[in-house]
Amino acid sequence: MSAPAVTDPPLTAGDSVAPDRVVAADRPAAWKLYVALAKPRIATMTVVSALAGYALGGGVFLSTATAALAAGVWLVAAACGALNQWAEKDTDARMKRTATRPLPSGRLEPTFVFPFGLAAAVAGTAAMIGHGQLTAGVLSLATLVLYVAAYTPLKRRSVWCTAVGAVPGAMPPVIGYAAATGRLDATAGWLFAVFFLWQFPHFLAIGSLYARQYAGAGLKMLPDEAKRWGATGTIAVATAVLLIPSAAALVGHGGLGWIYGVLVAAAGVWYLAASVAFAADRNERSARKLLRVSLLYLPLWVLVSVVDHAF
Repeated sequence: MSAPAVTDPPLTAGDSVAPDRVVAADRPAAWKLYVALAKPRIATMTVVSALAGYALGGGVFLSTATAALAAGVWLVAAACGALNQWAEKDTDARMKRTATRPLPSGRLEPTFVFPFGLAAAVAGTAAMIGHGQLTAGVLSLATLVLYVAAYTPLKRRSVWCTAVGAVPGAMPPVIGYAAATGRLDATAGWLFAVFFLWQFPHFLAIGSLYARQYAGAGLKMLPDEAKRWGATGTIAVATAVLLIPSAAALVGHGGLGWIYGVLVAAAGVWYLAASVAFAADRNERSARKLLRVSLLYLPLWVLVSVVDHAF
């Protein structure tokens, strides 16, 4: 899944934020807490990515099928956010960037959050399957299980969590494509590859920025602490390199032509340059630049692919 920009200043090693430091904050209405639990920005970007795949699959917009896909994907993404926070409430309480979330701050009880997440998952899956999008519904449910049951606990155990988490993160356009076509083919495979590879520089930049907080919470998010290259820098650059031909491979699929190919290649080179700068000198400035570029690459890819497909 896509992630929003994060800007909280890093804590020193070992620092944590206890829930009682944020309980005193003004209490928003209960519905606002549940919306926050759903991570609406991530859920909305997930829907946008799914709709891009839906468009490339020839899906007809302004239809009940499109509405069902959008609602279903949003609800399943919200379930991922809620159940992830339910599972990570203890580690979230130890990091400044997450301590004010509804669960670690004490503003919602875990006993209410778990059924909320399950209900959102069931409703979202049912919305897709009920409109004939069986493959998309099954893929959405599998994505949820992999994200919550594999990626989330693995963050405490292995740096391989990033690779595992990139699988559900790459599924939204595939789900959208499957909703339109009812099948998985080469186009779906290349869509998966683009979104899978995009995530590595993105999340390695975030991991570098918040390495102390993650370490203090017992989460294993980076392969190493090397200031120049090392495993972290090498992975960021390697995946950025692979992203360029993977995105270009979609030319000729889903109605995408040379305009898409040229613009996406240029965006890929830009992403690669930011990744190389990050690898060559890993510091807060290069990590933030890579994060900004990553957050621009994805909406640019969506915009270019949808516009080129349409015209």
